Amino acid sequence: MITLEALTKRFPSIRAAFAYGSGAFQQAGRQKGRMIDLVLITDTCSDWHIENMEKNPRDYSTHANIRIIPRVQNLPGGVYYNTGISIDNALCKYGVITHTRAIEDLNTWRDFYLAARMQKPIHWIKVDDKLDFANETVNRPAALLHALQNFNAGKAQWLDVLLSIVALSYKTDIRTMLGFEDKRKVMRIVEGQYDELFGIY
Repeated sequence: MITLEALTKRFPSIRAAFAYGSGAFQQAGRQKGRMIDLVLITDTCSDWHIENMEKNPRDYSTHANIRIIPRVQNLPGGVYYNTGISIDNALCKYGVITHTRAIEDLNTWRDFYLAARMQKPIHWIKVDDKLDFANETVNRPAALLHALQNFNAGKAQWLDVLLSIVALSYKTDIRTMLGFEDKRKVMRIVEGQYDELFGIY
């Protein structure tokens, strides 16, 4: 199986990258997912996509072009995804976001998209100190504070706090709102990644 570090070497230069989700971390009652989820952080998305389209043209749908992609990047979330990509027998999807937009979301929850994913365990493939600092000092503490507000002082159990933190990232997920997401997904994540979550918070 190809390593996460080797996966990113097929792409143009990136500023940072991390893996998240069931392909990188265990969920209780399930094997690790087949799909590896990656986020790639770049300085300028348009230039990056132009170069990536030349290197990896099959990653893009037939409808994707350099005029459409920036419009998608400017939508809420700020991430453009290529999905269902097979790389050396590994199935993955990868999202691309600018460093500026990523920092803003971690510090302000502007989109609460990247920030929500980085509140849960992530595997840094290429770490960026500014992103890591914003995540550790602003984003994750804010998630913990938000979760604690749901409980009376001294009454919170760690399991309940962690469930509240993980659930936060699904409140604005369209799949959850439409009823398509696994109703036990939050519990599966917390049970499967309890040690990682406890270590974070």
